[in-house]
Amino acid sequence: MNSTEVVVEIVWETDEAFKVETGSGEDWIPKSQVYNLYEVEPVAIGDTVTFEIPEWLALDLGLI
Repeated sequence: MNSTEVVVEIVWETDEAFKVETGSGEDWIPKSQVYNLYEVEPVAIGDTVTFEIPEWLALDLGLI
């Protein structure tokens, strides 16, 4: 499976997902789809982070 890195700003966080600002709006990224999650946690609201996510998800969210 192909993956890609995306840079997003954390808007909100739940146990299951991050709500992020993508530049064109806000979307949810499920934590289960973040490959490098343990390299970037903990995060705080307002942080800008780089996530590695599946390419299909990045395309679906308009991030690439």
